Amino acid sequence: MAAESADPVERWTAKRRVVLVMSILKGETSVAEAARRHGLTVAEVEDWREKFLLGAENALRTRPKDEEAVKDEQIKKLKQKIGDLVLDNDYVTGGLETVPFGPEDIRRVRATLLGVSERRSCQVLGVSRAGLHRATGAGRRRGRTEPPWLERLRYWIQQYPTFGYRRLWVQLRFRDGIVVNRKVVYRVLSQKGWFVHQRVCTPRPRVQGWTSRADRSNERWAMDVTHIPCGQDGWAHLAAVIDCHDREVIGYELALRSRAKEAERAVEAACLQRFGTLRPMGAPVLRSDNGLIFQSRRFRQACRDYRLQQEFITPYTPEQNGIIERFFRSLKEECIWQHVFQTFEEARRVIRQWLQWYNHERPHQALGYRSPVQFRAQQSTQVA
Repeated sequence: MAAESADPVERWTAKRRVVLVMSILKGETSVAEAARRHGLTVAEVEDWREKFLLGAENALRTRPKDEEAVKDEQIKKLKQKIGDLVLDNDYVTGGLETVPFGPEDIRRVRATLLGVSERRSCQVLGVSRAGLHRATGAGRRRGRTEPPWLERLRYWIQQYPTFGYRRLWVQLRFRDGIVVNRKVVYRVLSQKGWFVHQRVCTPRPRVQGWTSRADRSNERWAMDVTHIPCGQDGWAHLAAVIDCHDREVIGYELALRSRAKEAERAVEAACLQRFGTLRPMGAPVLRSDNGLIFQSRRFRQACRDYRLQQEFITPYTPEQNGIIERFFRSLKEECIWQHVFQTFEEARRVIRQWLQWYNHERPHQALGYRSPVQFRAQQSTQVA
């Protein structure tokens, strides 16, 4: 009998260990029952099962770890378990203070207990993991540096106080040659509080109608009249004609009276600007509202003489003539409202200079941030 008990068959080879672990995994026997049947301890059987699962996981990896790496991972897990047990024991027995903990306490605990996990430390000490790696406000402020082009941005804002971040970016990028993303300009304006005041737009029903856009120059012109205070001289009236494709103001008349005669002069200036003294063939369509000036016999006769086809918008729908209306807004925001005119001559001089700048230099968003004259010249080059 002694010889049978010392038989080498009773040795636990690798194959016999695999068979035993497989029977446990299949549910044919339990760890305690297998240990009792074969005279083993529960810890030994549990160790075999964990090694079997770890080896199987490593074998199915795309890049299996070597034996030393597997051992290092086992040691790391063991240290982590020991650290978690120490942390739990200190917390339960009152070894830790009950004051509120913060991210610095988590870092101090993990530096002392090398094996403890970040998740477990936050769970025991009641610290949010989301705020663990977040920099404090003071730290963020210290780390933020001012861009080198901030003074140039301030200069352009002082020159053009009504410009938004896109046009300010155009000035920095194409006038100063500074390579900067417009989103960065937006962020700096937001941080400094330098945004132009934006009006709150409420939803209103809009009348469906034709838009005033055109596919080529001299296809459609838009015309309207606006009023300008001139101090002791009263009110001045500006009749302007704009091309709906290249956005150039091709004709205007500024006078102290608002009659059909002044509107006729603006149309005449537009025709001389685009066609010279010749009467155009296939002349553009002239869009306007239903004002008395544009429906007068004199103005309609002038349009027939210049072979212009009149087109009227739907009453009470100024958005159908939106291009000229938007131009008047830019004129008032960037020029008229920036001055307090005392006389008519002062207003005419300032507005003439601004219209010259508008046509030749002002970047227009709808034209790819080019001026109307630059856009028209590029279109002519492409056609040629």
